[in-house]
Amino acid sequence: MNVYANTMIATIVAAYGSCAVAQHQHAPVPVVQAPAPTIMPTPSVMTAPTGVSPGIVARQIPASSAIVGYRRFDAAEPMSDWRQANKIVEEIGGWRAYAKEAANANSALAPAGGAK
Repeated sequence: MNVYANTMIATIVAAYGSCAVAQHQHAPVPVVQAPAPTIMPTPSVMTAPTGVSPGIVARQIPASSAIVGYRRFDAAEPMSDWRQANKIVEEIGGWRAYAKEAANANSALAPAGGAK
C-alpha cells in the first residue's frame, strides 16, 4: 500500500472511533438524599460526657446568619474614589496596620492571666 492509502485508512478509523465515543451514553447519576438535620440539645439538658469532670459542659454557640448586616446597593449614595482609599491605606501602613488592629482586638478579648 502506498502512503496515501495508509493515511486515508487511519483517517477513516479515527473518524469512526470519534463517532462511537460521541454516541456513548453514561449511566444515570444516582440521587443522593441529604441526611436528616440533627437537633442540638438546649443548654438546660446538656450534660458532661462520660469521663469528663462534671464542671465541664459544652457551650452552645448561638447561630447567626451571614447576611444579617447586608445593605442593598443604593444608587443615591455617593461613590468614594478608590484611588484615595488606597492612598489612605498606604499612609497608615497597608495591610499590616489592619493586622495590628485585629491582634490588639483579640488580645483585649483574651482572658487575663492567659489560658493554660
